[in-house]
Amino acid sequence: MQDALTSGHLTLNKCDVAGSSGGLVIGSTSKISVITLKLDNSKEGDYILSFMSGAQDLTATVKVEVTSGAYKVSKDFNIENTGSWTPISFHCMELNNLPSGEVTMTLSVTSTTGKYAGNYGKFCVVEASSYDQISDIDLSKGDHYIARYEEKNNNVGYCRDGATAAYMAYNSITGDATINVGLTFSSPGTITVTVSDAITETVELTKELKITKDICKGYNTPTPFPLGNLTQGLKIIKFTMATAGKYLCNYANLGISVVPPSFDAEVGQTGFATIGFPYATTLPAGVTGYAVTGVTNTAVTLTEVPSGTNIAANTGLIIVAKQGSYTFPVVESGTEIVNNKLVANTEGVKTATTEGEFYVLAVTNEQTKTVGLAKIAQNGTLANNRAYMPESVIPKNVPAQPATFRLVFGDATMVTEVGDGDAEAVETVVYNLAGQRVNDNAKGLVVVKGRVYLKK
Repeated sequence: MQDALTSGHLTLNKCDVAGSSGGLVIGSTSKISVITLKLDNSKEGDYILSFMSGAQDLTATVKVEVTSGAYKVSKDFNIENTGSWTPISFHCMELNNLPSGEVTMTLSVTSTTGKYAGNYGKFCVVEASSYDQISDIDLSKGDHYIARYEEKNNNVGYCRDGATAAYMAYNSITGDATINVGLTFSSPGTITVTVSDAITETVELTKELKITKDICKGYNTPTPFPLGNLTQGLKIIKFTMATAGKYLCNYANLGISVVPPSFDAEVGQTGFATIGFPYATTLPAGVTGYAVTGVTNTAVTLTEVPSGTNIAANTGLIIVAKQGSYTFPVVESGTEIVNNKLVANTEGVKTATTEGEFYVLAVTNEQTKTVGLAKIAQNGTLANNRAYMPESVIPKNVPAQPATFRLVFGDATMVTEVGDGDAEAVETVVYNLAGQRVNDNAKGLVVVKGRVYLKK
């Protein structure tokens, strides 16, 4: 469907095969055929392996296995009856973190309904980033039926009833998708858009675009159509046109914009909360994170994660901030926190099957409003996108499972409470969380009389 699918360079039986010239077609495969290809990979990274198949009056299944040293990935493919031996059906698989060096690809026929098992060709391995990106789809790489392609203006014209067009592009981040397309009007009708995942071959989104004169603003003024949530990965976008007139429309400048999701977290009067999101995120301004990196008989030790830090997906943290609501944007990647005992809850409301199955953030002393980690009650629950400490991380030398753990900031062995920075308590010696004395005008988290305060 696009040039990137046939631009790889593979070695077959020590003969160079340049995919850009059409690729080698391997035919007359039988029930026991095994095809082996070798590739010298110069750079470690995320790749996509693709190939085409054609089968006449039969269906088959094949297994593709890719190995490189200790690296091993495999996938089973269903080979459909295309009515022709010419390879026209597209197949692909992800090769994430493919190492550099010699790579071996083996295609093995596992079953067939006929004497043969199909013809195969256009084998290719390319970096995922080399595909068209979902935000900017090259129309010259599409497949069209009953729709004329205008190369000079990079648009598709004279789309009539029953016309189809298909494109392939890579989506780099999951989020809410909107298709944007420049339209010129001929007759009222519809374009049915389906977005399929090229790896899993499942349809993710279907949207019917109503084409009317008033929404067609010309090639250079794209009309937006919300599609829904689109996952990361290689996608196939298919247009199917329908109209009561002779022609439906012309279109150009096709692209899909994807807005990644974000998460909100509420920090109450205590100034403490927990977070744990399924995507990498950034700690927003005014929010300091803490990982639990040590557990003793009565306390847990916290390690600071500063505001502005990108943290990896599924990272559980305690956060400290002024009371209010904070938005955590999704980012492409973040830092893994070594030895973090907190676990992110990203699968909905979590219910404890037994008492003490895990510990959650709670007020452990109502009089002083001290915050710590408390043992969950049987059938107790934890909301989605929060964090907890599993009972399993408590060292075996702890004599009994404590009801609560106090929070210890680094080397400071104080009970923690976030108070109002204007309170009269902040009048004596003031320390920062590293235990260093600071002046009375210091802002942020400070320690006074063994408690942590948020000075405003």
